[in-house]
Amino acid sequence: MKKKSTLIALFLVIFYSCNTDDDSDTINNTDWDLEEASGLFLEFNNSFGFLNEGGTDFKYIYENGKVVKKRGGVTNYENFLMFSDEIYDYVTYTNNQIIVKTKRQEIKEEQETEYNTTINVYTLENNKIVKSINSSYKKDTIKYYYTGDLLTKQIFVNNSAGIRQQSNFYYNAKGNLDSIVNRNGNLNQSTHKFDPININSRERFVEIFDKYDNYANPTKKLGVFPELFKRSLSKNNFGRYQIKVYLSTPEKYTTSYIEFPMKYENERISFKF
Repeated sequence: MKKKSTLIALFLVIFYSCNTDDDSDTINNTDWDLEEASGLFLEFNNSFGFLNEGGTDFKYIYENGKVVKKRGGVTNYENFLMFSDEIYDYVTYTNNQIIVKTKRQEIKEEQETEYNTTINVYTLENNKIVKSINSSYKKDTIKYYYTGDLLTKQIFVNNSAGIRQQSNFYYNAKGNLDSIVNRNGNLNQSTHKFDPININSRERFVEIFDKYDNYANPTKKLGVFPELFKRSLSKNNFGRYQIKVYLSTPEKYTTSYIEFPMKYENERISFKF
C-alpha cells in the first residue's frame, strides 16, 4: 500500500488545533514503548508535517525491551513523499553497535522479494551513540557529544572536505529539548574544504520545541530511526515545532511552525492521526 503526500515548502505554516486533556493530578508517568505512530508526528525532509494524511501509520515491534523491527517507510518520487507499508527496518545489537537495515519487501505469489537495502550503523560508548554512518550517504559521518546523559552537540563530517555542519542542543529545566541551533560551513572553492564554522555567526537555522505536556515520552528507545530521533531526546512530548532561519542582517529571518493534535488515551499520549 502506498500513499502520496505533497512535499510542502519548508517555510509553509502548518497548523493543527491542539486538543489536550492535560491534568497533572491524574497523569500516569510510567514509561512505556510506542507501538504505532502516524506520519504527521514524524520528521521527514528535515521537518515535521509532510506526511499529513491519515493512514500513514508506522508500527514498532520489540523483543526483550528493545526495538527490533519497524514496518512502514517513505520514498521520494517526483516531488512526492510516498508512504509504503512494504518498507521494513530491522534492528540488531552488538556490544558496541546498533545496526539498522532498511529493506523494501514485496510479496507476490507467496514469494517475498527484497531490494534497495540501506544500512545505518551506530557506534556506542558507555551505552550512548557517539558516531553514525549511513550506507547510502557514505560521505558523511555524524559524531555525537554529551554532557552527562544529554546530547549537546552533533557534528556532520564530510569525509573528504571536513566539518560541514554543527548542531548544538539545548534543554529546559525539566530535561526536555528546547532548541537546536544549526550552523553550516562554507565550502572554500580554492581548497575544496569547508572553512571552520563560526559558532557566533548570525546565520543559523534554529529549531524550537515547546508546548510540552507532562506525560511520559514513549519514543525514548526509538532514536535510531531518524524520523523519531529528536522526539526521543526529551522526558515529555512537545506539542509545537518551530523553525527560524536567520540571515546575515538583523532584520532578515523567516519562521514557520506546526502544532500537533495532542490527544490522550488511557493516560498515555496517542501519536495516531
